[in-house]
Amino acid sequence: MSRAASFFTSSVERSYPLIATTRLHLRKELRFGSPLQRLLLRYTQALLAIISQSVACSQHHTVGQRLARWLLTMHDHAESNEFEMPHKSIAAMLGVRREGVTEEAGKLQAAGLISYRRARIQILDEAGLKKKSCECYRFIRQQFDGLLKEVPGFMSGKHRISGDRRQ
Repeated sequence: MSRAASFFTSSVERSYPLIATTRLHLRKELRFGSPLQRLLLRYTQALLAIISQSVACSQHHTVGQRLARWLLTMHDHAESNEFEMPHKSIAAMLGVRREGVTEEAGKLQAAGLISYRRARIQILDEAGLKKKSCECYRFIRQQFDGLLKEVPGFMSGKHRISGDRRQ
């Protein structure tokens, strides 16, 4: 936890409540075997598994399968059948050209699986979209589900973070 600059950038596609704390308090909470350390290690494990699966997916599955997987994942996180995302952003997430996303989204829309207009996506047939998706969706979903089972116990207040400033 030094002041070294990161080589990575990140973007937030959805906003969620967060916990803010100081670096000093975080260091204190990350002691060996603490509940926060265990949760963050589990998160890291899930994230690495998801990244590894996504890399394999990009090499072995079609753009259409990957788009279906990504739409299902966004659907899960949005907890809604509708969300906004332009083709350009989806293309960046999938590592493909925008035209490829436009073509595949058109196929999904023609099949009645989604509705897509001016960056607004609506999932119309989740079961059908799952059939179009590759098996990577199920694996990624299992990773998130396993991680999320551990969060409620941690967030119950039993394990408060020093200097916790919930926002």
